[in-house]
Amino acid sequence: FFKQKTAYEIPKRDWSSDVCSSDLGPWRALQVASGPVGATGWLRDLIRDARGEGALPGDGGWILQLSYEFGAALEPATGATAREGEVWPLAQAAPIVAAAVHDARTDRWFRVGGACEAWPRIESALAAAAPSRDFRLESPQPCTPDAHYATLVERTVELIRAGDLFQANVARLWKARGEGDARAFALAALAASHARYGAWLETPAGSIASMSPELFLHLDRDGHAVTRPIKGTRPAGADTGEFLRGDKDAAELHMIVDLMRNDLSRACRAGSVRVREPRAAEPHATVLHGVAEVHGQLREGADAADLVAAAFPPGSVTGAPKVRAMQVIRELESFDRGPYCGAIGLLGPDGSLSLNVAIRTATLQGAGAGAWHLRYAAGCGIVSDSDPVQETRETHAKAEVLLQAARSLDARAALSGAASASPAPAAPAARSAR
Repeated sequence: FFKQKTAYEIPKRDWSSDVCSSDLGPWRALQVASGPVGATGWLRDLIRDARGEGALPGDGGWILQLSYEFGAALEPATGATAREGEVWPLAQAAPIVAAAVHDARTDRWFRVGGACEAWPRIESALAAAAPSRDFRLESPQPCTPDAHYATLVERTVELIRAGDLFQANVARLWKARGEGDARAFALAALAASHARYGAWLETPAGSIASMSPELFLHLDRDGHAVTRPIKGTRPAGADTGEFLRGDKDAAELHMIVDLMRNDLSRACRAGSVRVREPRAAEPHATVLHGVAEVHGQLREGADAADLVAAAFPPGSVTGAPKVRAMQVIRELESFDRGPYCGAIGLLGPDGSLSLNVAIRTATLQGAGAGAWHLRYAAGCGIVSDSDPVQETRETHAKAEVLLQAARSLDARAALSGAASASPAPAAPAARSAR
């Protein structure tokens, strides 16, 4: 169940709001990759095996989830391999056999795919996203105390001032226990966040609720690539003018824009990479973000696998230089990131790709047993003049979207808002994507 609340301007298409599929067929999982060749080869196999015409999002292709540690397969020098006993796959993908696709501009639903036997299950999944479902979630507790996180910020600043690197995105972890309908929790969290690139995935490894505001990569069928890195955060309602005048936040974003320009250049035609928007203030439900936009054109013979190999993991959740930043992250963080700070999205049969940056992302284990365990992480981009107290406060602002869902005493009210914002009819109108 892929949900993107606000349409992003995609050349030649106005589609990007909701894709719901409940008959995805067997998931493919990448547990171990033999270096960059094995990782990109796994992606290229998906491209080769994609089916459909790609006329609408969800018409063939794959739902794709890449964990942060997939980056270690692409660049072993980072040392960011998974280390916990129970780990997420490096990557997962499910073929889209049939899907219900929502056009946000016209508020119309369409059926795509040819698997007629899947429609009763898809329609049941849509009907199940109703405000009568309920859940309970304990207040998430930080595994990293504020004082310890401030110490991690201080250590990162020391490394930066010593010339070791320019920026690193260091995160901290929260955990909580939930009961009841995990899907209801996800819909409540998505409704509270108004996530522009949100997703809810139910996979063999566990469930993922991503309330992401950030686009990692969009690639159209003509090879036009876009990335929109986010850096700099204030609580919702902060003064936009003051935010845009802040030198620290501007420098933080500028470094990541340079990094993403370099990453895109590794897969794009020489001279085609351009910064279309150097910095803009973008309001979200709980925070105000600084956002940039970079475009490029894939070089001849390159494909979506080359683009992911060039740019993953996203620069906004690593730092600069990327390899050294990932090494510092590995040293300072005491947990595997898994899906957090990876990417979730769609890989089309026409060579197109849309991936979010999996921030504001919770993972749920045991969601099918009535009681489940939730993990959630949030981090900050640390630079030379970062204030440990301010950065600690920023992590709380980024966790607010999860805390809102946890504080929902009446989950039905939250879900009612989600349903009215994106009504799901019992039977989406049949329409060929061709």
